[in-house]
Amino acid sequence: MSASVPRKKQRSLEQAIQQIRISEADQSDAVSELRDMALVQLSRLDEELSSVTAGVKDRERFPLAILPGDPPRFWVDMTSHVVMHRDQLTYRFLRDTSLGRIVLMETDRVEDVADRITQVLARRTIELEKAKESDLLLAKLGASPELYSRERRRSARRGALGGFLLGLICGAAGLMSYAWFFHVN
Repeated sequence: MSASVPRKKQRSLEQAIQQIRISEADQSDAVSELRDMALVQLSRLDEELSSVTAGVKDRERFPLAILPGDPPRFWVDMTSHVVMHRDQLTYRFLRDTSLGRIVLMETDRVEDVADRITQVLARRTIELEKAKESDLLLAKLGASPELYSRERRRSARRGALGGFLLGLICGAAGLMSYAWFFHVN
């Protein structure tokens, strides 16, 4: 019996390049499909909020729009947005803060996210109205908001200085009474 000698596999750069191109195209198609799925889900959210969106007057503060990207996002305001989780079924309502990104809500129900966004919009609208009213009140009193904030900073500095001086006096009095008590006894 003769032992067969294994043949060496022929390597081809052209075949390797073709296989890699096919693999990259498949990956690109998969990424594109995921992005499309996320856009469809975010469009459902946009439709769910259509009656709320119609009532928003300040579109600069509250864009309520889908911006395509990687990943696509539904922007509520300058710091809050909704993205789809990796499973493309779960909505993630996020807010960017100076301390990092926080998750406000995570659910697979579009109605729940729409309700939460509506609550956030209502709360922010009330906060803006209060801020405008306080600015108007300050203007009627003849003080500008900048002047008012300067006065508050001055007042805070005076309070801090007063507290420091009071602590210094109390500390000195305590040291003197301690020294007198042990000196007499």
